[in-house]
Amino acid sequence: MIILQRIDRFLARVYLIAGIIAAVSIVLIGLSVVASVGSRILGVYISGVTELAGYAMAWAAFFGMAYTFRVG
Repeated sequence: MIILQRIDRFLARVYLIAGIIAAVSIVLIGLSVVASVGSRILGVYISGVTELAGYAMAWAAFFGMAYTFRVG
């Protein structure tokens, strides 16, 4: 029983870290969208911002699911 409790506590930490990564990814999506819009207004092209937002969306979905399943 003690081993299962330790595994549960470890997984709770892993899921919390996954939730934090998902939250940071959502903030990163917002920042990349603001950077993309701002750079278009200024007439400057920032390469890779759209791809970064796409990857951050995948991270948010992937890591957010683990945290959501744990918390409910």
